[in-house]
Amino acid sequence: MKRLKTLIDANFEALDQALALVHSLSDADYRDRVDGKSQPGAHVRHVLDHYHALREGCQVGTVDYDHRRREASVETERAQALAELQAVKAWLASLESGKDAMADVLYVKSEVSLCSCTSVTIATDFSRELLYVLNHTVHHVAYIALLLQHKGLVIDNTVGLAPATATHCRVAS
Repeated sequence: MKRLKTLIDANFEALDQALALVHSLSDADYRDRVDGKSQPGAHVRHVLDHYHALREGCQVGTVDYDHRRREASVETERAQALAELQAVKAWLASLESGKDAMADVLYVKSEVSLCSCTSVTIATDFSRELLYVLNHTVHHVAYIALLLQHKGLVIDNTVGLAPATATHCRVAS
């Protein structure tokens, strides 16, 4: 149970960074593409889709991260993104308190080929998948921060740091 609390708390930290970034943006900065390429909102939607996939997977026994909303309104609606990020935190809190049950046996399904529609399904567990969505969130928060810095916005240099990098920075200073 201590491992679960540690992982949930770490996910809270990453989600709080995402919330702070989204909250600090104007609606235009959230939805507009940077240099015609990517938009912060698309990365937030992608992060949320992974948490939604994990939650659904816990209910049905198989997590399918490939099942995502594409071009969903959460990519352009900052208020919706803030609400969904808070809802993910509430779901994680319910797991910590034992209010939401998790599947005893869990599998993850994923497409694995760039050339054909080929998927594999492998055994996993909830802690491993919670670690995965944590690292995935950190990675996308870092990417959002880079996009915003490219637009000239000032972003704290600790936003999106991987946990091991943050530890290295603390030890080195």
